[in-house]
Amino acid sequence: MAIVIFVNPNDPEQPICGVYRWYAKKQSDELTLYIGQAGSKMTRCQLPSTLGRGVSELQRAAGVSSESGKRTLDTDFIVGTAIQFFREKGYDCLWEHLCDDPQAEREYCKRYHPFLQDVKTGNICAKYKAKREDGNIWSNDDVRNAESVLYGLFSQALLTR
Repeated sequence: MAIVIFVNPNDPEQPICGVYRWYAKKQSDELTLYIGQAGSKMTRCQLPSTLGRGVSELQRAAGVSSESGKRTLDTDFIVGTAIQFFREKGYDCLWEHLCDDPQAEREYCKRYHPFLQDVKTGNICAKYKAKREDGNIWSNDDVRNAESVLYGLFSQALLTR
């Protein structure tokens, strides 16, 4: 399986606000997976950190669906599953801090055209915010099923890119 690389985890020194990206690379093929930001809003007294967000996504720390009552997959889970998928396809997955301004996220989406996001809004594409077929809420017992759904969507999107 391919590796995960944190390109510039301390340049600038973390924790810091800003914009970061995850991208997949195999030989000359490079594909930006996700553009994220940290620090535009403070939540739960956490320090804003682009590196912290990247690690959280890699670990899928929020679970399958982080907000109670949500019937869609969580962004961290989607990003982490995309990283897992591309690594299994032989791509190294890289994280890098892009800038210190969290408000610049949409600019970077327009520049890099991330695989998982709508370029205009920066939001995860609706097709990846999948709902369970039976309409119930995703739970952490649904990891394999959710991965299977996302893997199918990722495979389909790769064919049409």
